[in-house]
Amino acid sequence: MTMASPVSGIIATKEDVEAFTESCVWLRSQWLHFTTLFEGTDLQRELLESTAHTFFSDLNHMFIEHLVLHICRLGTVRECGWNFVA
Repeated sequence: MTMASPVSGIIATKEDVEAFTESCVWLRSQWLHFTTLFEGTDLQRELLESTAHTFFSDLNHMFIEHLVLHICRLGTVRECGWNFVA
């Protein structure tokens, strides 16, 4: 059985796949922390706002920025191959 060459010409190694998988697991963990803190019930949201509004507001923005940047990095390709920097 022969394997077809990838369209992009880039061959992913076992290490590339492992790095990508670990990065996805880490991203999922961070996403769960975000949803636990900021997408809970109205009571939870009120509690966060009443105890430390500025802190949790800043933390919310940092989580969102970090998650978006991490998702964008998952697909970054350099001339030398894949880049899975977490």
